[in-house]
Amino acid sequence: MEDLGISADYNNILFFLSRRNVKYLIIGGVAVRYYIKDRTVKDLDILINNTDSNTMLLQYALADAGFKSKSLTELYLLSEKNRKRLENLRTMIQLTEDDIKIPNGMDIFTPTKPNIFNEIYARKNPDYIRGIPVAFPSLIDSIKMKKEDDIEDQQKKMKNLEDIRLLEEKLLGSISN
Repeated sequence: MEDLGISADYNNILFFLSRRNVKYLIIGGVAVRYYIKDRTVKDLDILINNTDSNTMLLQYALADAGFKSKSLTELYLLSEKNRKRLENLRTMIQLTEDDIKIPNGMDIFTPTKPNIFNEIYARKNPDYIRGIPVAFPSLIDSIKMKKEDDIEDQQKKMKNLEDIRLLEEKLLGSISN
């Protein structure tokens, strides 16, 4: 698989996520680019399985990749102890250049509904970026997640609607073939 338009600066992060066996999926613009080749991407978004054990593996992987303790402390929000308080909310942790060299940041999301990660993960599309094993949601799951995004910024909302249109065209094309 090609690099999907993401900066090589993300290689280190992807490598350690894989090495630590973190259960995650690449979502957002990079996932759209996986299906629609001419989509531009700026950052890396991942959806993680937010069990305590996976959150701990994520913390280790990000520490291995060079992230500072401030970002790692924020990951506590993803633990099972806090999940009850966060039900039906999509938790997001933003990692920025303050931590390590990543050009446009990286966002870590948790599922909005309990147990949904395992369902999506079971339908994943495994692949490689620059030789590093990664996984993407299925085309149908990518469309569903895009439709569930609650975006207030008008420009981002328009981009999201365009992504949905392109992904649905891809789905219709794959069904008719």
